[in-house]
Amino acid sequence: MPTGHYLRPQLCPHTSGPKRFCTQCVREYHRKSRQRLRDARGPRQTEEQRFWSKVSLQSSPEVCWEWRGLCNYFGYGLFNVGKQCIRAHRYAYALQHGPIPFGLLVLHHCDNPPCVNYSHLFLGNHADNSHDAQAKGRLAQGDNHRTRKNRYWEGEKNPSAILKESQVIEILQLIKAGVSSKEIQKVFSLSPAHVCNIKHRRIWKNIVIL
Repeated sequence: MPTGHYLRPQLCPHTSGPKRFCTQCVREYHRKSRQRLRDARGPRQTEEQRFWSKVSLQSSPEVCWEWRGLCNYFGYGLFNVGKQCIRAHRYAYALQHGPIPFGLLVLHHCDNPPCVNYSHLFLGNHADNSHDAQAKGRLAQGDNHRTRKNRYWEGEKNPSAILKESQVIEILQLIKAGVSSKEIQKVFSLSPAHVCNIKHRRIWKNIVIL
């Protein structure tokens, strides 16, 4: 059997036994391994550098700078600062304009949730946010709400629809002819609230009766 030096166990300088049994040698080995990994990765990014590395920067300040990292359900970017996870557009506003006063929101001029372009952001409270959404038609009754912009939600394509368009047209014609709501409920097996919503055009607004 060969007796090369590679078969002889390395002796520990702290104890008389092999190196692999010495706690101090094992710690020193892992410390050097971590240092080698850090050297291979290069210098560590600052928090601000890490933030802008996740942004699709554009040359023009008028164009949206969209967040390419993690986003929540509503499309707003999320960024880790220490042990906290904050919204990316709030961090971008704080970088440019300083700390955000307590109780205020950061709103978008462009209505684009992943946008972190600080020239598109402005401060406001909850009332300002509601008024801005109403003025831009982003509330449930507005034309720019997701249920209006997505045609999948309209008419028979709506997952919650229990009537067909032909039935709704017939109901509207009966209402126009003066038939009572109770009779319509019995014929179509509908609740009083459902017939009332059709009558007052709270639902099925896409159907027009001449």
